[in-house]
Amino acid sequence: MFRDIIDSRILPTIRFNEIFRQARESMIVVNAHRINNGLMPELTGREENSADFFFIELEEPEKVLQRIINLCKEKIPARFGFHSLNDIQVLTPMHKGVVGASNLNAELQKELNPSATSLRARERFSRRATR
Repeated sequence: MFRDIIDSRILPTIRFNEIFRQARESMIVVNAHRINNGLMPELTGREENSADFFFIELEEPEKVLQRIINLCKEKIPARFGFHSLNDIQVLTPMHKGVVGASNLNAELQKELNPSATSLRARERFSRRATR
């Protein structure tokens, strides 16, 4: 639907095509351009040997959840020096389910900030970092 609206030229649109956060040689950048051009990303990068782009193929949601937790808690901070709470962002295309935003947020909060005080608003919890 959005593609049709953009292609109709009824509404003004702006295209962002310059990337500022990663180096031009970054596989993140290379694959972003490939996707923007309607191509499949290069999926040759593996967790162990890629500089900055990983393709990890898992089918069971519980294993996916554990891998995401491990990446955020151990692997990414160790490899890139990022802080688990301040420097890593996890994106998911769904809200419900084992790897949906609600459960991912809750599970990541339990693992990364276990002693925090929490507030409950409706069905969501918000944890305050304890440092």
